[in-house]
Amino acid sequence: MPLPTRLRQALRRVSALDALHMARSGYLAEIGWPRSRHDGRPVDGGGRTIPWFTYPAIDFLSDRLPPDATVFEWGAGASTRWFAERVATVRSCEHDAGWHATVTDSLATNASVALHPVDSDGYVNEIARHGPLDIVVIDGRRRNECAAATVEALSERGVIIWDNSERESYRPGLQLLADQGFRRIDFTGPHPCVSARGATSVCYRDGNCLGI
Repeated sequence: MPLPTRLRQALRRVSALDALHMARSGYLAEIGWPRSRHDGRPVDGGGRTIPWFTYPAIDFLSDRLPPDATVFEWGAGASTRWFAERVATVRSCEHDAGWHATVTDSLATNASVALHPVDSDGYVNEIARHGPLDIVVIDGRRRNECAAATVEALSERGVIIWDNSERESYRPGLQLLADQGFRRIDFTGPHPCVSARGATSVCYRDGNCLGI
């Protein structure tokens, strides 16, 4: 027997209130998802900048980053600031001139961002200027090509963080890493500001700096 119309409406109102309460005081509020969605930028519950990785990946990395680590990333932004607060050095490569100006306007002293057109040799090859590297973040353009360049630039304890790794177009690059002996952990869940499920992966070998 179907529920009366008024009862269905009442249940919908209760569900909406429950969702609002959880957004303001529950787990979502703690990790900062409602605030990130409202502000249009990745922040935690206290308004501090976090990377645009999935929340499970952020939790995992937060407790494991060695303070003496050297980091390189394709794709500068919130992650640049977040890493700079936790590791020794961060070197980034960015292709968008406007965004490069924004990011470098308030850059930490232990971070730098190179600017290269996305179709230039310099974009992929920038990493070669900064090795050996303990952590490489593949989160920009031409990711499959960047994966090939990364292998030679890693330190013996180096790991790779690959965001949006669920995308079919990135399968060749991830397979290349697997062929080079890297194992992989996929951290699936939502990203800040985004309700859809995604994945941030950590690719690693024995003796890595994250203790996996």
